[in-house]
Amino acid sequence: MLKIAHIITGLDTGGAETMLYNLLAYQQEDDTLQAEVYSLTDIGTTGQRIAALGLPVHALGMTPGLPNPLLIVKLARWLQENQFDVVQTWLYHADLVGGIAAKLAGNIPLAWCIQNTRLDTGVESSRTIWIAKQLAWLSRFMPDRIIAAAEAARKWHVGLGYSDEKMVIIPNGFDLTRFQPDSTARAEIRAELDIPPDAPVVGMVARFEPVKDHANFVAAAKALHEINREAFFVLAGKNVTWENDDLSAWIAMGDMQQQFRLLGLRNDAPRLFNALDVITLSSRSEALPLTIGEAMACGIPAVVTDVGDAALLVGDTGKIVPARNPEALSLAWNEILALPDSERHVLGSAARLRIEQHYSLPTIAAQYQMLWEEIRSSTTKK
Repeated sequence: MLKIAHIITGLDTGGAETMLYNLLAYQQEDDTLQAEVYSLTDIGTTGQRIAALGLPVHALGMTPGLPNPLLIVKLARWLQENQFDVVQTWLYHADLVGGIAAKLAGNIPLAWCIQNTRLDTGVESSRTIWIAKQLAWLSRFMPDRIIAAAEAARKWHVGLGYSDEKMVIIPNGFDLTRFQPDSTARAEIRAELDIPPDAPVVGMVARFEPVKDHANFVAAAKALHEINREAFFVLAGKNVTWENDDLSAWIAMGDMQQQFRLLGLRNDAPRLFNALDVITLSSRSEALPLTIGEAMACGIPAVVTDVGDAALLVGDTGKIVPARNPEALSLAWNEILALPDSERHVLGSAARLRIEQHYSLPTIAAQYQMLWEEIRSSTTKK
């Protein structure tokens, strides 16, 4: 039996949180593994989903960005009492706090996980950037391994000072049984959103924050709208609603309110993806974007900005454009939408096949388990 403690900064909705959930959901039936989850802050929506799997989920209740020494000691006591074999941390704050707790609990074997490709001033908080720089120094002696979700993330963090010899690439994985083509869902979602069955639809699922660059998406939509008045644009994610003053103002400037659907958080991503003709990424920075891989598994062609390992994920099954270039983004959308249905379906089938061959969840879950077993074994031999 291999007992794993997963420690994460929080359990709201996000890429790292979703990957953790997917990993736990897949590994739940494996009787050689036992897992518990510890959130530094609160349970959140993803924590509730993990708890629904029947797994223990604990929340320390830390104030975001303010590690509490007493709570770190409490976390260390929990780790020690439960006799975990490996601690797996997710995101910078958890890497730091979880790393300290693992050491205090008796030097439990430790793996960090990096999901960010890079950290930019003005996008990330100064506190997060400071923590990442301290982790670069600590990486030489605190973790046994450092998992990077993308090669681009590995390169940037090594440049920041992270230990290269401890780095291993394990990309995000995708559940092809949950995410798959579904013509019924396509028709139902379009009817729900009042979008004609044959209308061209471009969509993106991402929380509203600067790094996702929704302004880039809206500018590209305006350019496409000028040449294709039939196109619709579907956006979903945290704070992606008409109550978002910035987003709604950008859309209004292009007089496109009738063509946009702002859906906020959704819990039916597989059905939503199937309603699209193109899935897109307008980000300034990413590691390996989960929503793109999920939509590709549903057979939807992708247009992504050339950030992180997005281009590697898509390969030749979609289109890659420069970041912060709405004209290029719009042109790429139009090129895919202009394809005959049969050719677009071939492209979508190739996208799903690429996910199946390189990024299937069973393959990725096996890589995590092999790593955990390796560091437990190597630490035991010391």
